[in-house]
Amino acid sequence: MTDFSGLAIAGRIATPADPDWDQARMGWNLAADQQPTAVAFVESGDDIGAVVRFAAENGLRVSGQSTGHGAVALGSLEGAILIKTERMRGVEIDAGAQTARVEAGVLSVELAEAAQQHGFSGLPGSAPDVGVAGYHLGGGLSWFGRQYGFACNRVRAIELVTAHGEAQTVDAENEPDLFWALRGGGGDFAVVIALHLDLVPVADAYGGAFLFPGAVGAEAVRIWRDWAAGVGENVTSVVRFLRPTSPTSRSPCATRRC
Repeated sequence: MTDFSGLAIAGRIATPADPDWDQARMGWNLAADQQPTAVAFVESGDDIGAVVRFAAENGLRVSGQSTGHGAVALGSLEGAILIKTERMRGVEIDAGAQTARVEAGVLSVELAEAAQQHGFSGLPGSAPDVGVAGYHLGGGLSWFGRQYGFACNRVRAIELVTAHGEAQTVDAENEPDLFWALRGGGGDFAVVIALHLDLVPVADAYGGAFLFPGAVGAEAVRIWRDWAAGVGENVTSVVRFLRPTSPTSRSPCATRRC
């Protein structure tokens, strides 16, 4: 068993010996039964670097997580320290440059609220409680995507900790291959400290949904397709086929935190 007493961070190290271990190891997506060796609740890039170096010295792997929406994709965490960045919630808006610096634990709604005060927006996805970092590193298909493209293409620089535990900032000129891989490439290439993002000039947005019975089938999709082809780039839409659950069916809390 690894002795974590020598790992000093401003945040917290949780282990299976702690009474709240089940809560500590939990991701948003409860379909993933996360069983790491320990969970590090980091509060800064220095904390992340300390955890990565400790893991390397003790033969452990590391994996980063903000909210855990994509927890299933991490696979087995046996022999790993799970670095949770949920305490890193800083957002800085530079209105003149139309950019934001967003720490690795920031939620989509938090970036939206900060940017909106200046008449700007990021490129949000479909849920307000998704982590900005994981969403952008996964590509980021936004409701503004038809006009502005994928969210990952709005990342201008990434502050990170390398596998050697060293802090570094990468962009199109500095370590361009790593910068490219992080913006939608998937995989554990580094642990993110913060993203630097270009914002878009969106002051108002309108959204909604139409629900139809499944019997309308293919003809409804053809009508939507023809309609979508004729609207402007400022309109993004999607078709989904849903199977609603009844009140007696499996609770949605079985697959997410409520």
